[in-house]
Amino acid sequence: MIVASDTVLGDVERDENGLHSVKVRWGNKDISTHLMVERHGDPSTCISVARELVQHLDLHVPSARSVAAHDLVELANDWRESDDSPELDASDLHELFEFDALLVFEDGTIEFCFTDGDVFAGHAVIVDRAPDGTFSNARFEG
Repeated sequence: MIVASDTVLGDVERDENGLHSVKVRWGNKDISTHLMVERHGDPSTCISVARELVQHLDLHVPSARSVAAHDLVELANDWRESDDSPELDASDLHELFEFDALLVFEDGTIEFCFTDGDVFAGHAVIVDRAPDGTFSNARFEG
């Protein structure tokens, strides 16, 4: 069900489980953007944060990807120790991690989600961005 229409984001939908989401275009790819709203909550704060973010994805995505690559390079090489693959550096990871989704929280926190390029056996790579715009806490999940 469409719960809001935004001039930048387009139609914001809420599914049967209460998850608010919208697809945004970045480059030649549709990026799933999930608005993490309290159940039966008002998505307007998340929409506002997402709108500002989406207008500047060309700045934010490379920054988030760089944080992920830098923070996870040692762990990536630990995962590869068991095979004969060459050691990776941050620039290798930067190329392998593909932007996949956004989670936008009511407090302004954002999670940038990347595919892992099979570095971590298909796990998602997540980078947190605080409401003040600082990136931190690169990790993989899933």
